[in-house]
Amino acid sequence: MSTQDLPNKHSKLGTLKSQPRLVVLSALNQAALDASIQEHSKYIKQNIAQIDDIAYTLCHGQEKLPVKSFAVVSDPETIEFSPPLVCEEVPKLVMIFSGQGAQWVGMAKE
Repeated sequence: MSTQDLPNKHSKLGTLKSQPRLVVLSALNQAALDASIQEHSKYIKQNIAQIDDIAYTLCHGQEKLPVKSFAVVSDPETIEFSPPLVCEEVPKLVMIFSGQGAQWVGMAKE
């Protein structure tokens, strides 16, 4: 068996035939969100082959800001974003280390 016989996990990237993609945008204010919608719509149309990476990064790799919009992209030529949604309060998150003993001093020396 050669590597050419193995299924390509990227063979369906950019086709949108398997399922639509959720694109999430956020900004500090309405003007910034409008500009972001224009730029991202243009970018998605030009780079539809990377739609999986674009959708993932916008959903998981961006800071969450108070003014939000989303689009379900199934056809790159007709991308329509939702009306802006304003979150009045941004949740405050605190990282807590439980200290349950999974690590100890000098564990990397072993």
